[in-house]
Amino acid sequence: METLQKFADKLEQERMNERQMRLKLEEEYAQNAKSHEEEVVLRLKFEKQLNKMHSDFRELTTKYERCYKDLQIADAKRDSFETAYNQRLEECTEL
Repeated sequence: METLQKFADKLEQERMNERQMRLKLEEEYAQNAKSHEEEVVLRLKFEKQLNKMHSDFRELTTKYERCYKDLQIADAKRDSFETAYNQRLEECTEL
């Protein structure tokens, strides 16, 4: 009878150890799952910010190119007006 009691105690101790191990593993799994979710959220946030930066860069590049083209057109017009003005000024001074 005593050996059965020792065997039962030993089995009970093993069961308790297994239960503690299971609880520890469940806790570790939950922590890993939480960490994974946080990493996914962080990656999505990073990707969103990166996409926004690329979009802003493309928009600024387009605006820069448009302004540069407008400036070239304005310079050409200014040169044209300046040439016409100088010609008329010469005509007026010749009279």
